[in-house]
Amino acid sequence: MTPLQAERQQRNQTILKSQKDGKTYDEIAKEYGLSAGAIRKIFYIHKHNTDKSSPKDSTYESILELHNSGHTKKQIAEITGYTVGHISYIIWNFASPIKEHMLAMTHEEICRSYRLSKDRRYQILVLAELNATSKKRIKKILEDSGEIIHHKKTK
Repeated sequence: MTPLQAERQQRNQTILKSQKDGKTYDEIAKEYGLSAGAIRKIFYIHKHNTDKSSPKDSTYESILELHNSGHTKKQIAEITGYTVGHISYIIWNFASPIKEHMLAMTHEEICRSYRLSKDRRYQILVLAELNATSKKRIKKILEDSGEIIHHKKTK
C-alpha cells in the first residue's frame, strides 16, 4: 500500500466513525473539505465492501446490458431511476472488460495535472492511483500527448 493509499484509507476510517457520532453528510463534508457526494460515496463503498452477501443482481446486469447495447449513462439513469453517478459506479465496478479501458480523468486532465505539478515523477504515481491504472499507462498517455519527451543519448 502506498503512502497516499494509506492516508486515504485512514481518512475514510475517520469519516466512517464521524457518522456514528451523529453527524450529517454535510457536516462531515465541511469538516474534511470534501463534497457531501464524496462522503456519501465513501459510505456507499464501505457498505458494499463489507456486505459480502450482495452479489450482482438482475438490476445491475440489466444496467450493464443497456450500457453494452449503446445506451448513454443518462439514458440508463432515466430508464432505471438511478442517478447518473450510480450508473457510472455500477459500470465501473461490475463491467471488468470496460473497466480496464476507463479512466477517471480525461487525457487532457491528466496532462494538465502533470504539467502543473511540482514533482512530476511523483505525480505520475498519483495519477496512476487516481485513475486506477498503471504508471506505464499514465506515462504512455503523457508521451503520446507530448508532455514527456525522451531525448536520445548521444555517445
